[in-house]
Amino acid sequence: MRLYTQRHAHPRRHAAACALYGYSRAAFETLIAPDLHPPETKAWAVKAISEFTDDGSTKAIQRHQTKDGSLIDVVVDGVVTRFNGKSARLVHITDITQQRRAEARLAQAEATLRQAEKLEAIGRLTGGIAHDFNNILAIMMAKMEGMADELPPDSPFHQRSRRR
Repeated sequence: MRLYTQRHAHPRRHAAACALYGYSRAAFETLIAPDLHPPETKAWAVKAISEFTDDGSTKAIQRHQTKDGSLIDVVVDGVVTRFNGKSARLVHITDITQQRRAEARLAQAEATLRQAEKLEAIGRLTGGIAHDFNNILAIMMAKMEGMADELPPDSPFHQRSRRR
């Protein structure tokens, strides 16, 4: 949890935030909010913080970077407050990285299940077609055997039908 005064002066920091981001308390105290963003979103963070107004709360899902370079997904929830007689923003950060990963794994499992269901349906369809085709062939074979039985014994077709 961090408390920002106007222009993101050094905020008071909570020990849990130090643990989340992997910094010692002393190292964390030297950081400003944009330092927690990966390089590709730092400029956006600077601009967004500079545009904060005193008339509302903010809530956003963002990607932050820890000391070791790992990316984490967080919910940044900020409200306007007063601190030492000045307007400030109290920001609460919730790590949702594991939740996001679990959601991604669930989505992947659901996609795999849908694919398996499609393959099962195709298998049933082809099995049904093969069964129907086999029934037609069985009828044709029975009819041909009946016709072969009606041929005279000295017919060349009768002899050929008995060889097979």
